[in-house]
Amino acid sequence: LLGAAVYRSSVQQPTVGVSTVTLATAEEATTDNSTSRSLICKTSYEEKNGRTLGYLYGFGSVAQAYRETYLTLNTGEAVYWTVDDVEVTTDEPLKEISVLFKDLDKHTVAINHGEEVFTVHSKVVRREIRDLDQADLDAYLDAAYEIYTVGQEAGVSKYGENFESIYKLLQIHLYGAADKACDHWHDDA
Repeated sequence: LLGAAVYRSSVQQPTVGVSTVTLATAEEATTDNSTSRSLICKTSYEEKNGRTLGYLYGFGSVAQAYRETYLTLNTGEAVYWTVDDVEVTTDEPLKEISVLFKDLDKHTVAINHGEEVFTVHSKVVRREIRDLDQADLDAYLDAAYEIYTVGQEAGVSKYGENFESIYKLLQIHLYGAADKACDHWHDDA
């Protein structure tokens, strides 16, 4: 619950759109039509642990919202990229691009001017606190500190109407989970 609260109180409302930055160009574009293409989405976390997001859930390509995500093809080929109908303008094909998805939604990634189209699901991602890099750990602890030390009224004034103090979160939890007649949240209630 705290992780969800930190996200809700410390992140601005999602802004629709993507921004792209080119990363790597290829000497020449190669296409191997005998191999089925798939899109690989990776952040620094996936690079570190060797697994992509959504690998257990069958979502296909999953990207973390508001985190730089590197898009490549499993074939390693260089292609021309289009993300949500915005072309990445380059003189030559690219093996990899970097995308920042700014909303929680499905996105389309097309290669070679629509030759093949992939869907990327942009999601909120929960991570084990011990696996966070230093910047994310600092941001999490700073947000938790604010939730625990800033009152509801002051927090709404400072951060906006989506802020919820620890007292408000406790009240929501108790109303949903401590009802004598029925626990509305735990154990598949």
